[in-house]
Amino acid sequence: MLILSYIMSAGGLLTDISTAVCVDMRKILALQLASNLMMAASYACISRWSGAMTSTVACGLIVINFYYRLKKKEIPIWIIWINIAVFIALNLFAFSRWYDIFAIAAGIMFALGIAQKNGKYYRKCIFVNIVIWITYNILAKATGPLIVQSVLAVVNIMAQRRDGIQEIG
Repeated sequence: MLILSYIMSAGGLLTDISTAVCVDMRKILALQLASNLMMAASYACISRWSGAMTSTVACGLIVINFYYRLKKKEIPIWIIWINIAVFIALNLFAFSRWYDIFAIAAGIMFALGIAQKNGKYYRKCIFVNIVIWITYNILAKATGPLIVQSVLAVVNIMAQRRDGIQEIG
């Protein structure tokens, strides 16, 4: 299962790196959906259930956000709060190690990031999300996801420098 985890992590990395070259938030969301599905599978392959749960719940939030973007409507803040509550509740269900708290924190940062309209703030929230995932992956000894998040940290920094305050819409 470890090899399958690495394969899923590699797929997640490729789709997530692709978001760095997108400025259309709908394309970013579609790529984020694919990436989160693969990362959920990667975590599941190595029995890191909080990581798998957080990535799976993120997929639901992405689909909801995508729907609102298609309608050219702003995602209501109450939906973000419900998703944060779901991240917390489901992760508490899957909670088995003290460091699973980092998966919960990563989920919260993802929910806050995906709610952003401005690319500058989106990338900043996602960068904090990535740093939290790196911490979780080190503690969980999740090598494949750790490599993914480490590369994404560099890509995110490069995208922030490139975009400056460019708005993603």
